[in-house]
Amino acid sequence: MGTVSSSTTGGSSRTTGAKRDPILFSNFERVIRLDSTGSQSNFELVDEPAAAYQNTPTAGKITGFGDEYDTCGDTQPHFCSECGEPVRDANGELVQIGETCWRQECPRCGSGWAMRGGIPITSKMESLRKEVARQRGKSPKFHHVSIIMPTFSTARNDADDAMFQVAKGVIDEVGVNVFGGALIHHPYTGDDDDEEDDLDKWKERCFSGRDWEGDVEDELKEWHHIHALVLADSIDHLNCEALHDKTGILTHRIQDNDDDTNVSLFGVQDLAEAATYALSHARLADDADAYRYFGEVANHSADHRVEARCREVVRSIVPKTLDLQPAGYLCDREIEREEVDKLPSIQRYQNDNDDNDDQDEQTDDSEDASEDTDTDNESTQESTEAAESDEQDTESDDGEDTQSTTDDDTVESDENTDGDTEDSTDSDASKDCNGGCGVHCNGRLVPFEYAPSFLDDEQEREYEDELRAAYDEWSSPDNQDITSFAPPE
Repeated sequence: MGTVSSSTTGGSSRTTGAKRDPILFSNFERVIRLDSTGSQSNFELVDEPAAAYQNTPTAGKITGFGDEYDTCGDTQPHFCSECGEPVRDANGELVQIGETCWRQECPRCGSGWAMRGGIPITSKMESLRKEVARQRGKSPKFHHVSIIMPTFSTARNDADDAMFQVAKGVIDEVGVNVFGGALIHHPYTGDDDDEEDDLDKWKERCFSGRDWEGDVEDELKEWHHIHALVLADSIDHLNCEALHDKTGILTHRIQDNDDDTNVSLFGVQDLAEAATYALSHARLADDADAYRYFGEVANHSADHRVEARCREVVRSIVPKTLDLQPAGYLCDREIEREEVDKLPSIQRYQNDNDDNDDQDEQTDDSEDASEDTDTDNESTQESTEAAESDEQDTESDDGEDTQSTTDDDTVESDENTDGDTEDSTDSDASKDCNGGCGVHCNGRLVPFEYAPSFLDDEQEREYEDELRAAYDEWSSPDNQDITSFAPPE
């Protein structure tokens, strides 16, 4: 992890690194210069005609409104890409599951894309949060921020990239001790100004068999905004107001629906819900223009145990956010007790959610996206396990929507815990497991036609022999094996 930023007084803080050239853009007839070459992002008005800035971000379509592959939905037996277990029903018979291409544009499989994207976003941010908390003794918090730039334009050819860079600058400007996060581009909002455009309305549009042209498109208006999932101490509302007055960029910290609190995201479950929901109607793009990471999150490798917990959390919330039943996408095998014991706190995460393979991680080429480094060595994990055994993390709100954050005491003053304690809860849960704790393998399900090369690689899987026997008894519809194990990414 990079250097932990020092506290600031009602402002932002940045880590050092190579900086981009200044960005000139227009918003609401104002020309603004973003210069991130210093210790802070600075937005300054420029005395130039806005008419010279005519390149606008791409609208196009959104997740799930493209073309299917011919084989999407075709049924055949599947197996788990992690443990190798064939999927069987209660009678031990192989289950026929529809093939999934995992592409954002696919009407059938786009929800799976959103689910897969939510896993690394959630796990990277949660893993980094815990690492920062251990290093400095105080945990940053998760925030859901909407950055609205409906009239954004630039002289650059790639306006989509420029808008992401501006959004990063916005978060640096309004956040206190920002450690990064994920930026998700939404090109549309509901066209009915009199009704709230909430989760249920998007669920009626997405993955529901509706057409884009002449149907869903007619319900929307082009209104470019970025959903930012941010790991930071706070989002300063006074800085948000000042930036809006100067540039016209509206920065809104989305709070919990409970009127009695001004917390944005209470914990990992809220983060997973926000991530999968936002990805469900992100801009349809072939590259990193649908979403991208920024800050230290971009190059952070999530601890494998944290990733396992977050997979379970995402699995538990996608029926709500995506109307998706993960049983046809992820392995349902319950993890045995000895495997659970390798994953501290995983039962706690499961309990938190009773109430209610990763997508390739996208990073941009900005100052925070140098080559990934492997931080998961043995000594790091040993110290992590020791620290986690007695740590107590808290998710606290900073009250920035009622007053400006001025010091560390203010940041920590209004504590709201998400039950993130890692002591007796884990050991007690393990004692009661008796072979399974309601925690799943969650490996990606792969069609049987990929079994040959999967079985030929050098990695040993627990259910390899069972898969080999099941495959030998299965007759491929076209009597032709696929010799390269390369499930669609």
